[in-house]
Amino acid sequence: MKQLNSLFIVLFVLIGILSISYIWSSEADKEALIEKSDNQAQEINSLKDQISKLEKENPEKNAVMGVNTTATGIVSGSLKINNAISVDNIIVCAQDKFTIKEFCTDELLETTTPNELKYMLEIPMGKYFIYAIAPPDSNRAYYSKIQKCTDNNNCENNQKILLEIIGNESQKNIDLYF
Repeated sequence: MKQLNSLFIVLFVLIGILSISYIWSSEADKEALIEKSDNQAQEINSLKDQISKLEKENPEKNAVMGVNTTATGIVSGSLKINNAISVDNIIVCAQDKFTIKEFCTDELLETTTPNELKYMLEIPMGKYFIYAIAPPDSNRAYYSKIQKCTDNNNCENNQKILLEIIGNESQKNIDLYF
């Protein structure tokens, strides 16, 4: 019985020692985490200071770092359609010549002229082909040389016109005909 008591005491002391070492280890981990958290907070503050410094060095950009500041231009015009095309689904798009990225709108405004709608696109600087598309057939009407012709000219060239958008510029009367 004495051996059992001795074994119980040894086991109790061993559990006590293990508990103390676990608590001690947890405290060390806690201190390491606090130090790591402080270092990360200092790094974040340093990055914020660098951003502020860069913004102050470049006031002509008049922009906040991390915000899209690409200069944009406006393309607007009318869309003249024939009676065979439904105006409900027409979309006007500008397709970048180099990236083939498209910027589109389906917000077309009615005018007092029958079968005529107005559109406006805000797009980044670049070179674009402007067109209207009428689903479901996906017929496209591009802004082309023939659409720039007046009644006095004899135009038969339907070559697409590449429209260059320079920042904060408005291109008006880019009319499309379906």
